[in-house]
Amino acid sequence: MSIHKKSYSSEGYDGPECSGPFSSDTCSGDTCLYTKVLHKATCWLEIDKARFFKNVESLKKLIGPTVAVAAVLKSNAYGHGLCEIGSLCQEHESFSGCAVFLLSDAIKLRSSGFRKSILILGGYDCAIEEAINNDVDCVVYDWALVNEIIACAQKCKKQARVQIKVDTGLARLGFAPEEVPHVAQHLLKSKCVTITGMYSHFAESDSVDTSFTYKQIQKFNNVYAALQSMKIEMSCVHIANTAASLRFPEARFSMVRCGGALYGSYKDECFYGDAQEIVPDFSLQTVLTFKSRIIAVRKISVGMPVGYGCSFKAKHSMCLAIVSVGYYDGYDRRLSNTGRMVIRGKKVSVVGRVGMNMTVIDVTDVPGVVVGDEVIVVGDYDGVRLKDIACQMNVIEYEVMPSLNPAIKRIIV
Repeated sequence: MSIHKKSYSSEGYDGPECSGPFSSDTCSGDTCLYTKVLHKATCWLEIDKARFFKNVESLKKLIGPTVAVAAVLKSNAYGHGLCEIGSLCQEHESFSGCAVFLLSDAIKLRSSGFRKSILILGGYDCAIEEAINNDVDCVVYDWALVNEIIACAQKCKKQARVQIKVDTGLARLGFAPEEVPHVAQHLLKSKCVTITGMYSHFAESDSVDTSFTYKQIQKFNNVYAALQSMKIEMSCVHIANTAASLRFPEARFSMVRCGGALYGSYKDECFYGDAQEIVPDFSLQTVLTFKSRIIAVRKISVGMPVGYGCSFKAKHSMCLAIVSVGYYDGYDRRLSNTGRMVIRGKKVSVVGRVGMNMTVIDVTDVPGVVVGDEVIVVGDYDGVRLKDIACQMNVIEYEVMPSLNPAIKRIIV
């Protein structure tokens, strides 16, 4: 997969091409005011490479040189782009590998040139032989899967790389702690499996009450000790997600799995204090900027309704701009009449309902707005940041990012 590296500015656009320009026209009154412009992509995401690398370097400074970092790239890398973020992880030496939820995502990464380790976290949506032949680490979390992987490895005549999932309290995937030694023995007895690791997942590592998290750590420690007593060595032992990586040094083991932290999105910034006690300048920066363009500009008179359901009516004469972004692209309908965007450096309000492909903004107080102007839909401005949008929607940031349409161009800048 090719990674586009283009620059954009409000003066012009030299980004990835698509089929055909919009038509140009001029008109007046309560209709469109066009300027002649050649349109190409109408929505795109910019991924800040420097910020992404700075985030992983901050994490490495915190956890130390002996603990590996695996980037969690599930759900299209939290909406940032699977292969685009994969290329950055391949480039930076701080990443030991990555974790994805679906086997098909692992195959896509391999096809794009990703050579580091890849762990499947749960979803086998294509043949397990694909994982074995592409040196992907398979998770096992029940006996049926254990036996299927053994059979596939025998068929492929190649060692399968396997990590054992332990359920320490989340009650989703995983073996009960007391089962794990038997699972490990069964896998090794087959002679066609290499146990590369063991892991678990926290239920509430971002909670103020840490008691349940420490119970999970203790259970995991007990399982690990049992395997060590059986002389079963594994290179990859991990339970820490982003929150635990920041808050619980005893949960880091040989590797941590980080998603939100790498993208600069952490649900509870109050816990930065735990990290800053060790690394005073510890900080994380959002790496994503969601952009679009103006496709039309309109003037409307007092009393005119805007959008579906006429949920907004002009209280005075207004100048409106139509942005080529909507809930199909991932700009949620809940932002109707409450969202904010930035155009020409100024914050403006969303008016009316967010449509499937278009959203209307009030540019009355922004002089000179024309068709083709760049709009920051999500970016580093108060009220327009991911955390602000999540707050307006009454959700967490992790719910906003993966909803961004995978078809939108992701561009590393």
